[in-house]
Amino acid sequence: MDKFTELTVAGWGLTEPWGPDPSDELMEVTLKHYPRENCSRDWEGLDPSQFCAGDYGKGVCWGDSGSPAMVRYKGRMSVLGITKRSDPPCGSKPNNVFTKVTSFLKWIKYHTKDAEYCNS
Repeated sequence: MDKFTELTVAGWGLTEPWGPDPSDELMEVTLKHYPRENCSRDWEGLDPSQFCAGDYGKGVCWGDSGSPAMVRYKGRMSVLGITKRSDPPCGSKPNNVFTKVTSFLKWIKYHTKDAEYCNS
């Protein structure tokens, strides 16, 4: 995780801090990975399967939970995390919480063992 400094998050959450409706189009934002010690100050109870990313004045919003946090790796976009938490108003905290996909790879592989994977 430490070698990735920026992540792209895409989602259909709210586009205004207290806005009534989610976006009609897929939105994306580039966020910076935050060290665990910085993140723990804003979010109590962070466990090893979670990480933080954000930036002042921008971030994920209500309705973005479950959205992918991606990095470009070896020429492809790879999902490193799943959006877990943010506080209103959107972008009010310098970071947001994501669940590490790698923490659940065994579970994912078990539950998708009959799936077909694209290796291209």
